[in-house]
Amino acid sequence: MAQSVARRLGKAEVGGSSPLDSFELFPGIARECGVSGVFLISADSRCRSSNLHRFQQKSHCRFSYRFTGLKKKCNSLLRILSLVMKYVILDLIEVVVQGDGFCIRGSRMSEKNYETSELKELNGNGGKYEANDVVGKTGIEKTMESTLQGKKGQKDVLVDNLGKVIKTVKTTKASAGNNVYLTIDADLQKYAYNILERRLAGILLAHLTTADTAGSEKRVPIKDVYYALIDNNIINISKLSRKKAKTNEKDVYQIYRKKQETVLSTLRKDLQSGTTIRKNLSEEKQDYVSYIYKMLENDGILVASSIDENDQVYLDWKDEKITFRKFLRHAINNEWINISSFNIKSDYYDADEIYDELINYIVDALKSEEDFDKILYEYMIKNGNLSGKKVCLLLYDQGVLDKKKDKDYNSLYTGKMSAYNFMYKKIKNIEITPAQLALDPCSGSVVITDPSTGETLACVSYPGYDNNRLANTMDSGYYTKLLNDRVNQHILST
Repeated sequence: MAQSVARRLGKAEVGGSSPLDSFELFPGIARECGVSGVFLISADSRCRSSNLHRFQQKSHCRFSYRFTGLKKKCNSLLRILSLVMKYVILDLIEVVVQGDGFCIRGSRMSEKNYETSELKELNGNGGKYEANDVVGKTGIEKTMESTLQGKKGQKDVLVDNLGKVIKTVKTTKASAGNNVYLTIDADLQKYAYNILERRLAGILLAHLTTADTAGSEKRVPIKDVYYALIDNNIINISKLSRKKAKTNEKDVYQIYRKKQETVLSTLRKDLQSGTTIRKNLSEEKQDYVSYIYKMLENDGILVASSIDENDQVYLDWKDEKITFRKFLRHAINNEWINISSFNIKSDYYDADEIYDELINYIVDALKSEEDFDKILYEYMIKNGNLSGKKVCLLLYDQGVLDKKKDKDYNSLYTGKMSAYNFMYKKIKNIEITPAQLALDPCSGSVVITDPSTGETLACVSYPGYDNNRLANTMDSGYYTKLLNDRVNQHILST
């Protein structure tokens, strides 16, 4: 924790409440970041004290920090955030830009009270760890932490009243930890990973078919491969509407817009007057209805806890014997629907008005649901509205493949190579990997041991991920990518 003496600056009014003492905290942060001051401008009742030491000992305090006189707002913001996280141990709530500076709101914990169970465990075994130390989080680095961890250095000095060092009393040099040598053969590890990936690709290619369905032999329809590129976010559909979108991207987006308009119009009509019971709906419409049901539950519109599971209409809905329209109207009449999000202006309304607003809510919500958009793209591909060629060209438009270096681009673009042959070749050459497609099979593992000694020579799982980017300083962009990657979701959940 940074050591500092608080300078009294006067009073500060906060939100019309009684005045709170205002202190400049950590002047070193201000100097390092090029700002004129770092001030504590508000704190809750547990933190109201004119004594900085007492403030530091509070275990959990709400507060606001005000940073003023920024020279370069963007760079200063990033720098201050990193330093405040380092010195103040901050649970960040929000950052608000204000005039020539900005305000950071959050919860503050003292170093004494912030010890996590992990920190207590490390220090309980004779360690001398602090909250900001880098430690092994997984695997060998976690298991061998006490061996790998070095010793900190220390310098004791005498200073004058201005803080200038007069004399060094004692110096203890820092020392590195011990090395740990694994039985893993790096070359064999890479070889095992590559051969496992190629084996999975080979199985996929052996089952690939131009047919529209998997059939009894559990084939993989080529249209499923095209859709997998979208479903697993290899192709980013949100980029299709950008101003700088390529010609092919714009074409695909227009196809999608027509599909969306048609589907939403049809859904509105079915919800208003549809007579087809659930089990007689087409596979496509069943997918739409199932998605809407889950969306209403997730949004808190359809209150699952209020549903009487012994209700006959509900049971008929589960058995697919009634229309979605009948179920929703019954849900309204039985107060299973939360209407607080609806735009109903009158204080007096009947079931028909509520149902009309429910339909409007569903249609409007679906316009911004990316997962619903993916269902639209799935049926655009299945129904032939979106060709495999256009999907494959999106790989070049979005930089997954490089059209300048890839000789297959012109062949695909001119039609000399079919989309099926193009995709077959890319999978065979591992230019498009099983992990990217996330189609069965897309994962596996290999363990190689020395039969003489039992030592592990290679230990591989596919697909892999870089745990170094998830430990200590979290790479949030990389973590988000893994979360959205269907083949990696089971890894992160274990």
